[in-house]
Amino acid sequence: MDTVLFTGKIYSFYSRDTESNALFRLVLEICKFRHYGVWFLTFWLIFDCLKLLNIAKSRFLIVLMTFLGTPLFYYIFVIPCSSHGTSVFAVSLFLWYWFKSFSYPDKPGRYILLGIFAGIMVMVRPQEGLFMVCVLIEWTYRFFKHKDFMNILKQVGIFIVFFIITLSPQLLIWKFIYGNFLASPAGFNVSLNNFALKEVLFSSYHGIL
Repeated sequence: MDTVLFTGKIYSFYSRDTESNALFRLVLEICKFRHYGVWFLTFWLIFDCLKLLNIAKSRFLIVLMTFLGTPLFYYIFVIPCSSHGTSVFAVSLFLWYWFKSFSYPDKPGRYILLGIFAGIMVMVRPQEGLFMVCVLIEWTYRFFKHKDFMNILKQVGIFIVFFIITLSPQLLIWKFIYGNFLASPAGFNVSLNNFALKEVLFSSYHGIL
C-alpha cells in the first residue's frame, strides 16, 4: 500500500548500487518529496484537531512541539522512506474526522468514513488499531446516555463492514505470503515476560519520558 515503505525496502536491498543508478535516485527523491507532503498534511490535521477542541492560543506551539519534541523530526529527515510518516498521517486523519463528525453522530455516512479511515490506519501499522477504542468509548457513553441500542448496533455494523472491506487487501496479501490472514510480518510474542515499563518510560531510544 505505501509506496514510500516499498521504496525503502528496495533501497535497503540495492543500497550499494544507488550511486551508479541515477534513475533509482530520482525515484527515491520523488518518494521523499511525497513523504514530506504527507507530513505537511499531518501537521495541518493536528492543527485543525486542536481548533476543533477549541484550543486557540497555543495551537501553533503544540504542533511545533509535536514536530520537535518527538521522534517525528528524525523520521522526516533521516529515514523518510520508513512507514512512520504514513502511520502518523493515517492516525491523524482518523482522529481528525472523529472529532470533526461529532456534530452529526447519527449519520450512517460518518461510520462509513470512520470504518474506511480505521482500515487504512490498521493497514499501515496494525498496532494503530488501538486508536479505534475512541469510537468504542463514544458508543459506550451514548448507550448509557440515550439507551438507543439498535441505532448504535447499526452504527457498529456499518463501521465493521467498511473497516473489513478497506483492510481486506492487506489481509489477502498476508494470506498469500504468510499463509494466514492475521500473520503480520512485524508480529511479536505478547507475554508478561516482555514487560519492560522502565525501558518504555526512560529509554534513550523511544522512551516516553
